[in-house]
Amino acid sequence: MRYKTILALVPEPATAAPVLSCVVDLAERFFAHVIGAHVRPRYEPYPGGAAAVNLELYARLQDDAKQVAEAARAAFDTALRLDAGRSEWREVAAYQSGISQKLSEIALRTDLVGVPGLGPDAGADAVGLIHDVLLSTGRPVLMLPPGMKPGAPLGRRALLCWTPTREASLAAQNALGFLADAALTTVLTIGHRAATSAEEATEGHALAQMLSRHGVATEVRHSLQEEPTIGAQIVKEAAISGTDLIVMGAFGHSRLHDLLFTDPTREVMRKAPVPVLFSG
Repeated sequence: MRYKTILALVPEPATAAPVLSCVVDLAERFFAHVIGAHVRPRYEPYPGGAAAVNLELYARLQDDAKQVAEAARAAFDTALRLDAGRSEWREVAAYQSGISQKLSEIALRTDLVGVPGLGPDAGADAVGLIHDVLLSTGRPVLMLPPGMKPGAPLGRRALLCWTPTREASLAAQNALGFLADAALTTVLTIGHRAATSAEEATEGHALAQMLSRHGVATEVRHSLQEEPTIGAQIVKEAAISGTDLIVMGAFGHSRLHDLLFTDPTREVMRKAPVPVLFSG
């Protein structure tokens, strides 16, 4: 898969640098078209009621939102160094509850979505936005960590987290644009014990054989879970292998399951020190 239309989410200038730098590099690498997108929050003053917003505060909120949108556009224009006609800017307005829908409407017509990393203190709204865009569009989402430096390698050493599920299979397919160019892709399976059957022992190897037919250089590693959670184990394995890109399926369980057993997707979103390509 080659990414020919890439969407860069620019919520605010403070978090824009890693996303814009990476997206521009990818656009040159894949000769792609780049869409920069910003969703400006809408506010509505309601007459009466304890929670009413007075007109002065309403005007201030609107003005602040306008300034952030203008700064985001300026950051996008400054970062883009592509040929004329290979980039565009889209700004839409939405109430808080409609932001993910607006972004999804744009993402449906792209090949790849680049978003800023969340960090360990990210709230439920930030995670929920990525959840909604992933599941409503089917597009891969590339999350770039806040500390990523311009020009840093991306996809030279990939860590593909594998379990035989729809989400992991989709992640492998969506990542082929990166994996085909990687020097090495590690197919990682994680278990509570060493493989005890031929089926378990060959699970990662079967995927590696499929990838090799696409020209992907692979190795297979089965890791015992030593960390308290799968998400923490993935982050540890990424550090051990020296990877610069994690590839994984996302949100493969119900919310109840995630509450009871901890969700690897959300944990990796908050803790991964390298870019992560999610598919769901």
